[in-house]
Amino acid sequence: MVTDKNQAKQVAATDKAGGTTQIDDISSATFLPSTPVLNQFIKVLNVQVNGTTPMKNYHLW
Repeated sequence: MVTDKNQAKQVAATDKAGGTTQIDDISSATFLPSTPVLNQFIKVLNVQVNGTTPMKNYHLW
């Protein structure tokens, strides 16, 4: 994920032109966890907010 608006525009323009942006060229790049990990986080947060399932079945790493 690119958090700087100008850098995000630069990446989008490069992509549109068929180019490739090097990660080292984007100082605001932030790596996100994989989809399965994000889904687990969401499950844990939903349980904490809704109180629907015992927490012993869910853990944040």
